Amino acid sequence: EDFRLLVCSATLDTSKFSDYFFGAPTIDVPGRTFPVDIQHYECQRYVEKAIELADQLHADEPCEHHILIFLTGEDEINRCCRGLHERVKQRVEDGEHVTGLRMCPLHASLPVEFY
Repeated sequence: EDFRLLVCSATLDTSKFSDYFFGAPTIDVPGRTFPVDIQHYECQRYVEKAIELADQLHADEPCEHHILIFLTGEDEINRCCRGLHERVKQRVEDGEHVTGLRMCPLHASLPVEFY
């Protein structure tokens, strides 16, 4: 019986993988890169700080840039999304015009339909 395996990875060492599977063919699709500014913050309340910074960045330059926030788990991701949603909701209630904000949580527990 034929064995077929498709692996998609940005970091996999394809030559080692191919060698392990007796010279299995590989396809290399080069990705695009984008400039990234990295900011590190030492903070005990880092989820709250992430919410604050994302809100401020979006308020200062809406739709100008993408904001990526890396957190350690599903609970933190959901808490960050809820917190940012509440901040945006408050801005709207205060009469501010908020546009172009889209939160896209990503974690292993999301249903397939989400993707």
